[in-house]
Amino acid sequence: MKKHPIIIIGHKNPDLDSIASALAYTGLKRLEGETNVIAGTAGELNRETLHVLTTLGIKPPVRINDVRARVVDLLADEEPDAVLSPDMRLQEAGNLLRNRKSKTLAVVDAERRLLGLVTIGDLAMLLMDGLADLSSPEEAGSRVQAIFDTRLAEIMKTDNLIIFDDHDSVAEAREMMLKTRFRNYPVTDDENRFLGMISRYHLLSMKRKQVILVDHNEKTQAVDGVEEAELLEVIDHHRVGDLESITPIYFRNEPVGATCTLIADMYREKGHVPDKATAGLLLSGILSDTMIFRSPTTTGKDRQMADWLSALSQLEIESWGREIFREASPIDIDDTRQAINEDLKEYRYGNITFAVAQIETADMSLLQRHIPAIKETMREISETRGYDLMFLMVTDIFVEGTQLLIAGERSDLGARIFGDDEQEEVFLKGVLSRKKQIVPLIFKALAQNEMV
Repeated sequence: MKKHPIIIIGHKNPDLDSIASALAYTGLKRLEGETNVIAGTAGELNRETLHVLTTLGIKPPVRINDVRARVVDLLADEEPDAVLSPDMRLQEAGNLLRNRKSKTLAVVDAERRLLGLVTIGDLAMLLMDGLADLSSPEEAGSRVQAIFDTRLAEIMKTDNLIIFDDHDSVAEAREMMLKTRFRNYPVTDDENRFLGMISRYHLLSMKRKQVILVDHNEKTQAVDGVEEAELLEVIDHHRVGDLESITPIYFRNEPVGATCTLIADMYREKGHVPDKATAGLLLSGILSDTMIFRSPTTTGKDRQMADWLSALSQLEIESWGREIFREASPIDIDDTRQAINEDLKEYRYGNITFAVAQIETADMSLLQRHIPAIKETMREISETRGYDLMFLMVTDIFVEGTQLLIAGERSDLGARIFGDDEQEEVFLKGVLSRKKQIVPLIFKALAQNEMV
């Protein structure tokens, strides 16, 4: 059975801190001797992340849509060698079946496309039927030889086969196996190429995919299927969420401005120095999430790690940070719509579901003419995803303030949280942080029954 790599992955709609943390922590694991580990991303990379990776010459993480167990995960690493040709004679097929544990073999064409199946039970029945009405011992020898010379194309099973696609979920395969109870089941790809056989034994010996989460610990923000994976570690700087683990795990959560700060600190704790590119990547994550230290979430540790990483990467903090934010700033309405979805996080309190998205810009005035279209986009997103409330923070770190837009069926509730009338737009001077300045206020307001 395949040995799957440990997946280190951030949240959906990944930001720079999330991607940088996954890549850098993967590098740290490899320095510690863990070679079977990969960095993943649960969503498309945003503009600033792509710019940083390209500038630093770092390969993007692998796109991983979900971590559910698939049928392909049950197969052995090596390509199956015991396959049969339709022109093969029955005697040769019988020898292959006798020498293998599997009681079922696949018949394939020259391109390994599945044509049918031959089982040891089929061979036994064929012999019994062929020898059932013998008139003399002499006739037995010639009849057995005739049976042995039969081409598999004439006897293989081709109808009513239970075949699994390699991307079928293990849960679906388990249900079908319980209903049919054959010994073995062939697995094919989208082009009907035979990949191997699975059985109920594979279900019993199956291991869940192993996952390490960075920069989040809430199920709604995690890669799809995380509940079916084995959670090994969480490295995060947000509030504690609702994810559960089967066994005790390593959970590191500190009130700092960026997860990259924690990863950098772990490099130092373990006696490792990140290479120049990795140092630049970690620095970028810190500068992005702390808004070049202008966010109220910024701590002394963030600044300390950034100074260390700046020296290693030879990147000047202020100039490099401004370059990152200039690259992140939406230019037109299409970029803005994409930016809204890229950095949107969902929350739930009681019967209220709300979302907070954030756009960081180096010049808020560039977006002013798009505000009507942005509000319409917010209304569409709220209706489609069932949000009672949606907030969009348009944050200008150089003005050090946020234009807060509010949408959703309960937009009146949102207006009362941040003002005393039903306005759907308000400027919040000094407000830069979703985590520390916006979300806690929303939860506090929702906790007051008279507002809900």
